[in-house]
Amino acid sequence: MKSFNIFAAILILIVIASIDSSAQMLNIYEMIGKSKADVIKKYGKPAHLEDNEPAYSCMFYKAKNYYISFVADNYGVFQANGNVNYGSESEARNVLNDFILKSAGNGFTIDTVSTTVYNIHKPGVAIEIRLLSNQSTNKFILNIDAKKSAL
Repeated sequence: MKSFNIFAAILILIVIASIDSSAQMLNIYEMIGKSKADVIKKYGKPAHLEDNEPAYSCMFYKAKNYYISFVADNYGVFQANGNVNYGSESEARNVLNDFILKSAGNGFTIDTVSTTVYNIHKPGVAIEIRLLSNQSTNKFILNIDAKKSAL
């Protein structure tokens, strides 16, 4: 019985950690204005790096439930994009609602475009986040596009 309780506790911690880490992937906007080295320090070595163009480079990261990319020039990251997959609409909506509340608490202005699309901005950063449904996999995706802005 004791070993079952330990196993159950470990399983619960793994599930909580995976939900929290996928929710953290939405915070890619925090890298806007940071250096490529800062991105690598936070996210590790990219799965793919495109730096053929001397003026800018693209860094790509991929895991089982998310995909993110960063575009940077000599002044830092100016664009970040990502998709995070969720098993249910309610799980994705909970993460989306939490993200919106935290963004408002961090000084962002929230513009609701629809029940599935939000524009979030503050001086220096503009974010669009969308809740998408993948009909073929029955998964739900939070898609985030963050860009450096003058506003």
